[in-house]
Amino acid sequence: MKRPELKPQFFEGKIDKLVEECGEVLQAIGKYRRHGAFVTDPSDSTKHYNNIKSLEVELHDLQDAIAELLNEQDMFVAGRIMAVQTCARDDRND
Repeated sequence: MKRPELKPQFFEGKIDKLVEECGEVLQAIGKYRRHGAFVTDPSDSTKHYNNIKSLEVELHDLQDAIAELLNEQDMFVAGRIMAVQTCARDDRND
């Protein structure tokens, strides 16, 4: 579900979003495998998707989360954070 007010702004939030979307893809795959491709969930009146459409939607959400995470600036910042943490750890071990 896309809600702009919940869009993660920082690298750690984007990692969390990626984990969440992976879980939703796995859940959609489980429903597809367990119940079949063209079955809809009768208890969910908000969606009228069958399981294959739900999987497609979740895969697109996962693609969006991956694209957000791979933003060049975010990866640069994450690399810098990791470098600082490694240096700090090395200093403590000396």
